[in-house]
Amino acid sequence: LGLPFEDGRVVFQLTGFDGVRLQSASWPFAGGRILVRPADYQFAGADNRFVGEAVDWDLATLIDTFRIPDIQAEGKVSGAFPLVFSTGSARIEQAVLQASDEGGVIRYTGTTGDAAAGANENAKLLFDALKDFRYRVMKLGLDGDLAGRMRLTLDLLGSNPDVLYGSAFDIGISIDSPLMDLLN
Repeated sequence: LGLPFEDGRVVFQLTGFDGVRLQSASWPFAGGRILVRPADYQFAGADNRFVGEAVDWDLATLIDTFRIPDIQAEGKVSGAFPLVFSTGSARIEQAVLQASDEGGVIRYTGTTGDAAAGANENAKLLFDALKDFRYRVMKLGLDGDLAGRMRLTLDLLGSNPDVLYGSAFDIGISIDSPLMDLLN
């Protein structure tokens, strides 16, 4: 993805001429850390599986890192992202990142939803709520081929104190798209 990973620590052991045993790996990332659980890697293996862990990633830093326009966020997420490397393929299998118990805030400042908001009263309420959305629950899922289609899901539960007297919104979003289109 073109992201620099610096100041990491990787401990491994050669298991012969055809493999490596990853004992531990860790890098600072997004105000937290990326950890990789111990795993064996076979150079000629059909599938090599690793499980990465996101530990206390700061949402504001993530948004800045990926240069996501029109969104500001506060809060931290953690979770696991299983990776499978096959000949000519790399995929994420049912990764889940979840917000900490403290929750946080999302502020959407874009104009993308203006047309939908103009055409539908419920869409207007949603986009008004997202202008200052105080979430209690946030769960982000990612699944698919890194070089092909990915499915991104986002579940939010929270409210905006200025919309519907602070009533709760339960929001579910699902996007199925090539990864680079998702990032763009």
